[in-house]
Amino acid sequence: MPNIKLVDAFTDFVEESTLPYRQMMTYYNCALMEVETKFKVLNEQFSLFYDRNPIESIHTRIKSQSSILKKLQKKNLALTIPNIEPKH
Repeated sequence: MPNIKLVDAFTDFVEESTLPYRQMMTYYNCALMEVETKFKVLNEQFSLFYDRNPIESIHTRIKSQSSILKKLQKKNLALTIPNIEPKH
């Protein structure tokens, strides 16, 4: 039977270590939702006033963890938050 204190310590370590990554991804996801909402509003307005709508569909995505890791490896970058963050 595993040592409960050791399991708890490991769980705490993983949660603390991944917190900056989870925070960054949450902020990124919220920003995407905000932009997507603005495009949806524009889409509704164009649909109301014009016969032709330049915004036909709106899709957003966030890279998976494995995709982010592969990209860092391909670019020979360390696994750090600054290297993961999208560049503006």
